[in-house]
Amino acid sequence: MVNNRGKSWSDTDHAQLKHMFEQGASIEGISKTLGRTPYAVIAKLEKQGALVAIGRYYHKVDPDPWTSWQAVRLATEDFENAANKEA
Repeated sequence: MVNNRGKSWSDTDHAQLKHMFEQGASIEGISKTLGRTPYAVIAKLEKQGALVAIGRYYHKVDPDPWTSWQAVRLATEDFENAANKEA
């Protein structure tokens, strides 16, 4: 049940989201536990840099102290643009 729709995310919510996602919980499972929509969970994970959108799909970002999620997105977009130009 989505009982937290529209409410601000607390520090506890953020911590639980991070913990559950790192433990491999599904988006659906996280959303049910936190009382949020799956779209809200995806948006929050993307904002935190845990997911990156590439086209229509979201990919889990492995923590790398040398690379930010923005750099991953830019590199992926550059690769996709180059592939599209060759086609």
